[in-house]
Amino acid sequence: SILMTIFIQAFRYSAEPFFFAQRKDDDNRKVYARVMKYFVIACSLIFLFTANNLSWIQFMIGKDYRSGMAVVPVLLLANLFLGIYFNLSIWYKLTNKTMYGAWITVFGAAVTLGLNFWWIPIYGYMGSAWATLICYGSMMVVSYFLGQRYFPVKYGLKRIFTYLGIALLLYYLSTFIQTGWIAVDIILKNMIIVPYLLLLWKTEVPALRKK
Repeated sequence: SILMTIFIQAFRYSAEPFFFAQRKDDDNRKVYARVMKYFVIACSLIFLFTANNLSWIQFMIGKDYRSGMAVVPVLLLANLFLGIYFNLSIWYKLTNKTMYGAWITVFGAAVTLGLNFWWIPIYGYMGSAWATLICYGSMMVVSYFLGQRYFPVKYGLKRIFTYLGIALLLYYLSTFIQTGWIAVDIILKNMIIVPYLLLLWKTEVPALRKK
């Protein structure tokens, strides 16, 4: 899941100066919404390509650690939520309400600690992975609703949820592909991503051309 983390950190370092530079622009909120949409698209593609290629990516790590590959899709999605939270967090930075950011972080830490103490003794490292997912997801939701109160941005939620939902559905379908041949599985699992790419081409490329 470090692939998603690296992308998010690179995005964060470049996006925050851009967000502040757009602060005085009359259409800045439209820009923030557009950036969020394309960020989700990029992260959903990273999620799909990584999760659907774990059958050969696992050989890049030691044999003793391959039993833990089940946590990768969960952590990929968790980091995707964290990236969305970073996008949303611009509201309290632009409005000088950074104390809210601290409280959201404390809230996320409390969720993580509570779920880890509860789930790790029962589910082991999978419990920790799911705790991370719920932590980042809850931080994302709280930040969104607070942001809509103090610095409302009209994010394209319908399209964002559609893209995320399709990505998760395609990953779920790919888990049923088990022919017993790694090469065949890799080909089929990557072919299942093609409809998603075609959808993005059909819906997003014409909009970019108009701009």
